[in-house]
Amino acid sequence: MLSTRIIDNLDELRSIRHEWADLLADSACNNLFLSWEWMHTWWIHMAENRELYVILVRLENELIGIAPLAVSPPKYSRLMPFLHLEFIASGNIGSDYLSFILRNSYEQTAMKAISQQITAKGYMVELTRVEEASSFTTQLPQLIQMSGGSSHSSRTNICPYIDIRDKTWQDYCSELSRTHQKYFMRKLRKLKKDFSVDFLSTTTEMDMADAMSEFFDLHLDHWRNRGELTVFNDPRIVAFHQDFSRIASDAGWLRLFRLRLDGVTAACVYQFRYLDSYYYFQSALNDSYTKYSVGMLTLGLSIQQAISEGVHTFDLLHDNEEYKYLWTDKERFLARLEVYPASFYGTVCRNLVKLKHFIRPPAIAYRRAA
Repeated sequence: MLSTRIIDNLDELRSIRHEWADLLADSACNNLFLSWEWMHTWWIHMAENRELYVILVRLENELIGIAPLAVSPPKYSRLMPFLHLEFIASGNIGSDYLSFILRNSYEQTAMKAISQQITAKGYMVELTRVEEASSFTTQLPQLIQMSGGSSHSSRTNICPYIDIRDKTWQDYCSELSRTHQKYFMRKLRKLKKDFSVDFLSTTTEMDMADAMSEFFDLHLDHWRNRGELTVFNDPRIVAFHQDFSRIASDAGWLRLFRLRLDGVTAACVYQFRYLDSYYYFQSALNDSYTKYSVGMLTLGLSIQQAISEGVHTFDLLHDNEEYKYLWTDKERFLARLEVYPASFYGTVCRNLVKLKHFIRPPAIAYRRAA
């Protein structure tokens, strides 16, 4: 028998940790940002006045689907003056590839049950950072439309990534432009000539705490010198990453490296290995070493490390900054999916969102010209 249940409190969310992990492992969307650990940590630090609305779908006693959602209050600053559903771990925390988690071979059954629950709730749904090419992005709108509702999707982000499956460092370098190959090697030789160079990973809890503190300090100093704020000016986001880095370290996911020159940290890179993917999350640079291109060198050394670990993908995550295309020409696309119920409320929500997009046109991500 098929059944659905709503989790609306933290104790229940904690009680399904192992079931969540089992389901995620048997799904087509198994990634770091859908892990229970990432989402639970986000909820602890970033939930504010949201309410949990996690939909569970079971077939007999087996969990076959999770919709990791929350009820978000009106956001007047974003011109969304109404309650709506959104993903846990959405917003500016940096999550990519968000999705419903559906067990392999039961995707349609679980998706239908989730869409029925969403329809019954009667709220507008805003789902961000979903992978444009996933079946989820097409199936949910179809089911909502069958119930009389409507939907709208738009591309919002590009995630460049590198396919390094079964490659050596030499294999990979041969695919880069000759100009970039030569530039990287010349800068690395110069660095090794002028300094004693170490590219160090964190190995102990004390080392990790010290490295994270140094990472935050370098990142904030770098952007403060340019008169700009970053997400790490938000103490909630700093607290999230302090906690999650410890969790990731315990799980074997954390890849936190420091590039040290004569014992001084010139750059830090904060990233994760989850299954066969490296996620290049964020870097921090010491402005005293800008002329040595330490950001570019740290990224190259990180890719080399990922190859040595035998992973399949080095994911540069959302935003198509120019420097990423020195290392790859492959891309994935992320989208925002809006779902509206078949009601007067749904019509009002849709018209207000249209007005918002007219007043504040959303940024559109375009494929970078080859």
